[in-house]
Amino acid sequence: MDPKQTPELKNLTHEEKLRTTVKIQQELLKRKWLESLWYFNKQCLGVEGGKDKVKLGEFHRELCDFVDNDKHAQKLILVPRGHLKSTLVTIGKTLQWIAENPKVRVLIANATYSMAVAFLTVIKRHLQNN
Repeated sequence: MDPKQTPELKNLTHEEKLRTTVKIQQELLKRKWLESLWYFNKQCLGVEGGKDKVKLGEFHRELCDFVDNDKHAQKLILVPRGHLKSTLVTIGKTLQWIAENPKVRVLIANATYSMAVAFLTVIKRHLQNN
């Protein structure tokens, strides 16, 4: 059904209908981002538009789907360096959790302290500028 034709919008001005339609579209997009790590990374974080402009492929979609499926299960991701694991999962998933629940607590652990700090720095940058 066209949102402009719903009974709630029938008596609104054209400008009010447009504002309401935009709000509905934004809410639907937000839900899509919170349900899909793939879309969150691509559309919200603009992963393909980053400094290296790495083109995301089917592998990356499958990786995000793997993380999304059975959200309560612990998962092990064994993929070689340079395949955007940290960008898509460590950074992307953390930001998705924060978008869903701003009071969530997340532990960023890595083999080295400096890498954990680097991930946290990128996450902070997204929260401040995105």
